[in-house]
Amino acid sequence: MVVVGSRGRGGFAAAVLGSVSQNVIRHARGPVAVVRDVPEAATAVVVGVDPAVPEPVLGTAFAAAAARKLPLTVVHAWHFPPIAASGLGVPIAGVDVIESGHHNAITGIVGNWSSKFPDVSVNIRVVLDHPAHALIDASVDSALTVVGSRGRGGFTGLLLGSTSAAVAAHAHSPVLVAR
Repeated sequence: MVVVGSRGRGGFAAAVLGSVSQNVIRHARGPVAVVRDVPEAATAVVVGVDPAVPEPVLGTAFAAAAARKLPLTVVHAWHFPPIAASGLGVPIAGVDVIESGHHNAITGIVGNWSSKFPDVSVNIRVVLDHPAHALIDASVDSALTVVGSRGRGGFTGLLLGSTSAAVAAHAHSPVLVAR
């Protein structure tokens, strides 16, 4: 694991992740921790989950929660496809059905890890929001926020998704990018 600080020394140091930290999280081959102060009221470990790519982020998050003896908050944010967002695809009554489907998918994925970490209490949040925004909000009272990288091996395995980059730059807690 590579551990980096959260702020650079440039003119925008208070607003953005330092350039060294940005480069390391974007190009490192293994996990990267972006260290910043832990909020005083840290009550959980937070993890962002995309059902299409749940590994290794969930295993890392469960292990982190177990080590800290904290509950795990699993956040899955979803949004309408652009055509539906324009009012052309999903009736409002269908939102509950879609959200329920997302919740069921996340519950199934999390259940596999819960059996491996029975002492970790889990809270699942499925929200209609942009993933980065939802995770940054959830990081306000977290001891650690865990995100994955989008790549799946080869060159793409070295890249970081925009959600993970945004969370690493703006979270209120330390961030661990799991690969």
